[in-house]
Amino acid sequence: VQVVKRAMMAELLTRGLPGRHTRFKMTEIGEIPEEWEVVRAESVFAEGPSNGRSPPSKASPPGVPTFSISAVRRGRVNIRDNVKYADGDVDGLRGALVRNGDILIVRGNGNPELVGRCGVVAEEPLDGCIYSDILMRVRPADALLPEFFVPLWNSPLVHDQVLDKAKTTNGTYKINGQDVRSILLPIPTKHEQRLIGDAVLAAEANSLSHADQLAGLQTLKSALMSVLLTGEVRVKPDEGAR
Repeated sequence: VQVVKRAMMAELLTRGLPGRHTRFKMTEIGEIPEEWEVVRAESVFAEGPSNGRSPPSKASPPGVPTFSISAVRRGRVNIRDNVKYADGDVDGLRGALVRNGDILIVRGNGNPELVGRCGVVAEEPLDGCIYSDILMRVRPADALLPEFFVPLWNSPLVHDQVLDKAKTTNGTYKINGQDVRSILLPIPTKHEQRLIGDAVLAAEANSLSHADQLAGLQTLKSALMSVLLTGEVRVKPDEGAR
Protein backbone atom coordinates (compact mmCIF):
# COMPACT_ATOMS: atom_id res chain seq x y z
CA VAL A 1 0.00 0.00 0.00
CA GLN A 2 2.77 2.44 0.95
CA VAL A 3 4.68 1.75 -2.29
CA VAL A 4 1.57 2.43 -4.38
CA LYS A 5 0.81 5.55 -2.36
CA ARG A 6 4.33 6.95 -2.80
CA ALA A 7 4.24 6.31 -6.55
CA MET A 8 0.84 8.00 -6.85
CA MET A 9 2.00 11.00 -4.80
CA ALA A 10 5.12 11.42 -6.94
CA GLU A 11 2.99 11.34 -10.08
CA LEU A 12 0.49 13.89 -8.74
CA LEU A 13 3.11 16.32 -7.47
CA THR A 14 5.31 16.32 -10.58
CA ARG A 15 2.96 15.52 -13.48
CA GLY A 16 -0.41 16.68 -12.19
CA LEU A 17 -3.76 14.97 -12.23
CA PRO A 18 -4.04 11.91 -14.52
CA GLY A 19 -5.10 12.86 -18.05
CA ARG A 20 -5.09 16.59 -17.33
CA HIS A 21 -1.83 17.44 -19.12
CA THR A 22 -0.58 16.37 -22.53
CA ARG A 23 2.40 18.70 -22.93
CA PHE A 24 5.41 18.68 -20.63
CA LYS A 25 8.68 20.57 -20.37
CA MET A 26 12.10 19.71 -18.97
CA THR A 27 13.27 21.89 -16.07
CA GLU A 28 16.14 21.92 -13.58
CA ILE A 29 14.06 19.67 -11.29
CA GLY A 30 12.81 17.31 -13.99
CA GLU A 31 9.85 17.10 -16.33
CA ILE A 32 6.68 18.96 -15.32
CA PRO A 33 3.46 20.04 -17.10
CA GLU A 34 3.99 22.91 -19.53
CA GLU A 35 1.52 25.12 -17.65
CA TRP A 36 3.39 24.79 -14.33
CA GLU A 37 6.18 27.02 -13.10
CA VAL A 38 9.39 26.27 -11.23
CA VAL A 39 10.03 28.87 -8.51
CA ARG A 40 12.30 29.36 -5.54
CA ALA A 41 10.46 28.66 -2.29
CA GLU A 42 11.08 32.20 -1.02
CA SER A 43 8.81 33.57 -3.77
CA VAL A 44 5.77 31.72 -2.36
CA PHE A 45 6.35 32.52 1.32
CA ALA A 46 4.45 35.41 2.87
CA GLU A 47 6.59 35.09 6.02
CA GLY A 48 9.65 33.17 7.13
CA PRO A 49 11.43 30.96 7.46
CA SER A 50 12.05 31.97 11.07
CA ASN A 51 13.45 29.88 13.92
CA GLY A 52 11.57 29.37 17.18
CA ARG A 53 12.77 29.63 20.77
CA SER A 54 13.86 26.94 23.21
CA PRO A 55 14.10 28.10 26.82
CA PRO A 56 14.55 25.29 29.39
CA SER A 57 11.37 23.21 29.61
CA LYS A 58 9.73 20.50 31.70
CA ALA A 59 6.92 17.98 31.35
CA SER A 60 4.32 19.69 33.54
CA PRO A 61 3.06 23.25 34.25
CA PRO A 62 3.52 26.00 35.16
CA GLY A 63 5.25 27.60 32.17
CA VAL A 64 4.77 28.64 28.58
CA PRO A 65 3.33 25.76 26.52
CA THR A 66 5.62 24.40 23.82
CA PHE A 67 6.08 20.98 22.24
CA SER A 68 8.70 18.42 21.24
CA ILE A 69 9.90 17.84 17.70
CA SER A 70 8.00 14.54 17.65
CA ALA A 71 4.84 16.64 17.20
CA VAL A 72 5.74 17.02 13.50
CA ARG A 73 4.60 13.81 11.81
CA ARG A 74 2.77 12.83 8.61
CA GLY A 75 2.33 16.44 7.49
CA ARG A 76 0.63 17.55 10.72
CA VAL A 77 1.74 19.21 13.96
CA ASN A 78 0.14 17.41 16.89
CA ILE A 79 0.78 19.84 19.74
CA ARG A 80 -1.52 18.54 22.47
CA ASP A 81 -0.03 15.03 22.58
CA ASN A 82 3.53 16.39 22.77
CA VAL A 83 3.19 19.45 25.00
CA LYS A 84 5.92 20.67 27.37
CA TYR A 85 6.21 23.82 29.50
CA ALA A 86 9.05 26.31 29.05
CA ASP A 87 10.47 28.84 31.47
CA GLY A 88 9.92 32.50 30.66
CA ASP A 89 7.04 34.81 29.92
CA VAL A 90 4.83 34.98 26.83
CA ASP A 91 5.71 38.63 26.13
CA GLY A 92 9.39 37.79 25.83
CA LEU A 93 8.66 34.88 23.50
CA ARG A 94 5.98 36.52 21.38
CA GLY A 95 7.94 36.15 18.14
CA ALA A 96 7.67 32.36 18.43
CA LEU A 97 3.92 32.14 19.11
CA VAL A 98 2.16 29.47 17.06
CA ARG A 99 -1.13 29.99 15.29
CA ASN A 100 -3.48 27.78 13.31
CA GLY A 101 -2.25 27.33 9.73
CA ASP A 102 1.46 27.80 10.49
CA ILE A 103 3.78 25.41 8.66
CA LEU A 104 6.71 24.18 10.73
CA ILE A 105 9.83 22.67 9.16
CA VAL A 106 12.27 20.46 11.08
CA ARG A 107 15.57 22.38 11.04
CA GLY A 108 17.81 19.65 12.40
CA ASN A 109 17.85 16.00 13.44
CA GLY A 110 20.25 13.10 13.85
CA ASN A 111 18.14 11.14 11.35
CA PRO A 112 18.54 12.64 7.85
CA GLU A 113 15.12 11.26 6.88
CA LEU A 114 13.49 13.68 9.34
CA VAL A 115 15.47 16.79 8.42
CA GLY A 116 13.39 19.25 6.44
CA ARG A 117 10.10 17.45 7.00
CA CYS A 118 7.19 19.76 7.66
CA GLY A 119 3.72 19.78 9.16
CA VAL A 120 0.83 22.21 9.33
CA VAL A 121 -0.72 23.35 12.60
CA ALA A 122 -4.26 22.19 11.88
CA GLU A 123 -5.66 22.75 15.38
CA GLU A 124 -6.11 25.79 17.58
CA PRO A 125 -2.84 25.92 19.59
CA LEU A 126 -2.78 26.15 23.36
CA ASP A 127 -2.96 29.75 24.52
CA GLY A 128 0.50 31.33 24.38
CA CYS A 129 2.10 28.25 22.79
CA ILE A 130 5.55 28.68 21.19
CA TYR A 131 7.58 26.50 18.80
CA SER A 132 11.18 25.45 19.45
CA ASP A 133 14.35 26.66 17.77
CA ILE A 134 14.87 23.26 16.14
CA LEU A 135 11.89 24.20 13.95
CA MET A 136 11.40 26.91 11.33
CA ARG A 137 8.06 28.54 10.59
CA VAL A 138 6.83 29.58 7.16
CA ARG A 139 3.53 31.11 6.22
CA PRO A 140 2.61 30.62 2.55
CA ALA A 141 1.51 33.46 0.30
CA ASP A 142 -1.97 33.49 -1.23
CA ALA A 143 -0.67 31.83 -4.39
CA LEU A 144 0.21 28.66 -2.49
CA LEU A 145 -2.31 26.38 -0.77
CA PRO A 146 -1.08 24.56 2.37
CA GLU A 147 -2.85 21.34 1.36
CA PHE A 148 -0.63 21.27 -1.75
CA PHE A 149 2.54 22.72 -0.23
CA VAL A 150 2.85 20.29 2.70
CA PRO A 151 2.83 17.02 0.68
CA LEU A 152 5.02 18.66 -1.98
CA TRP A 153 7.57 19.77 0.64
CA ASN A 154 7.60 16.28 2.18
CA SER A 155 8.00 14.57 -1.21
CA PRO A 156 11.28 13.06 -2.50
CA LEU A 157 11.55 15.90 -5.03
CA VAL A 158 12.07 18.43 -2.23
CA HIS A 159 13.67 16.15 0.35
CA ASP A 160 16.49 15.24 -2.06
CA GLN A 161 17.23 18.96 -2.40
CA VAL A 162 17.14 19.35 1.39
CA LEU A 163 19.66 16.53 1.89
CA ASP A 164 21.98 18.08 -0.70
CA LYS A 165 22.03 21.27 1.40
CA ALA A 166 22.09 19.72 4.89
CA LYS A 167 25.25 20.20 6.94
CA THR A 168 26.41 17.70 9.56
CA THR A 169 27.74 18.75 12.96
CA ASN A 170 28.23 16.25 15.78
CA GLY A 171 26.02 13.72 14.04
CA THR A 172 23.16 16.17 13.56
CA TYR A 173 21.99 17.18 10.10
CA LYS A 174 20.88 20.80 9.84
CA ILE A 175 19.47 23.24 7.31
CA ASN A 176 19.10 27.00 7.62
CA GLY A 177 16.74 29.66 6.35
CA GLN A 178 18.75 30.27 3.19
CA ASP A 179 18.62 26.57 2.36
CA VAL A 180 14.83 26.59 2.69
CA ARG A 181 14.41 29.77 0.64
CA SER A 182 16.47 28.33 -2.21
CA ILE A 183 14.49 25.08 -2.65
CA LEU A 184 12.97 24.80 -6.15
CA LEU A 185 9.27 23.97 -6.32
CA PRO A 186 6.95 23.04 -9.20
CA ILE A 187 3.81 25.18 -8.87
CA PRO A 188 0.50 24.61 -10.72
CA THR A 189 -2.50 26.95 -10.67
CA LYS A 190 -4.39 27.31 -7.38
CA HIS A 191 -7.30 25.37 -8.87
CA GLU A 192 -5.08 22.38 -9.65
CA GLN A 193 -3.32 22.74 -6.28
CA ARG A 194 -6.71 22.33 -4.62
CA LEU A 195 -7.59 19.27 -6.72
CA ILE A 196 -4.21 17.66 -6.03
CA GLY A 197 -4.59 18.45 -2.33
CA ASP A 198 -7.97 16.70 -2.30
CA ALA A 199 -6.47 13.65 -4.03
CA VAL A 200 -3.62 13.53 -1.51
CA LEU A 201 -6.05 13.71 1.43
CA ALA A 202 -8.08 10.85 -0.09
CA ALA A 203 -4.90 8.76 -0.49
CA GLU A 204 -3.91 9.48 3.13
CA ALA A 205 -7.34 8.45 4.39
CA ASN A 206 -7.16 5.22 2.37
CA SER A 207 -3.66 4.51 3.68
CA LEU A 208 -4.76 5.05 7.30
CA SER A 209 -7.76 2.76 6.77
CA HIS A 210 -5.48 -0.01 5.49
CA ALA A 211 -3.08 0.59 8.39
CA ASP A 212 -5.96 0.26 10.89
CA GLN A 213 -7.12 -2.97 9.24
CA LEU A 214 -3.59 -4.38 9.35
CA ALA A 215 -3.19 -3.40 13.01
CA GLY A 216 -6.48 -5.15 13.81
CA LEU A 217 -5.37 -8.33 12.03
CA GLN A 218 -2.01 -8.28 13.84
CA THR A 219 -3.80 -7.92 17.19
CA LEU A 220 -6.08 -10.80 16.33
CA LYS A 221 -3.11 -12.95 15.27
CA SER A 222 -1.29 -12.22 18.55
CA ALA A 223 -4.38 -13.10 20.57
CA LEU A 224 -4.88 -16.37 18.65
CA MET A 225 -1.22 -17.33 19.02
CA SER A 226 -1.41 -16.68 22.76
CA VAL A 227 -4.43 -18.91 23.38
CA LEU A 228 -3.08 -21.64 21.08
CA LEU A 229 0.38 -21.71 22.63
CA THR A 230 -0.99 -21.80 26.21
CA GLY A 231 -3.42 -24.57 25.36
CA GLU A 232 -6.40 -22.41 26.25
CA VAL A 233 -7.84 -23.34 22.88
CA ARG A 234 -7.10 -26.69 21.26
CA VAL A 235 -7.33 -27.32 17.55
CA LYS A 236 -8.63 -30.72 16.54
CA PRO A 237 -7.04 -32.41 13.53
CA ASP A 238 -9.11 -32.31 10.37
CA GLU A 239 -10.45 -35.86 10.08
CA GLY A 240 -10.94 -35.44 6.35
CA ALA A 241 -7.26 -34.63 5.84
CA ARG A 242 -6.18 -38.15 6.90
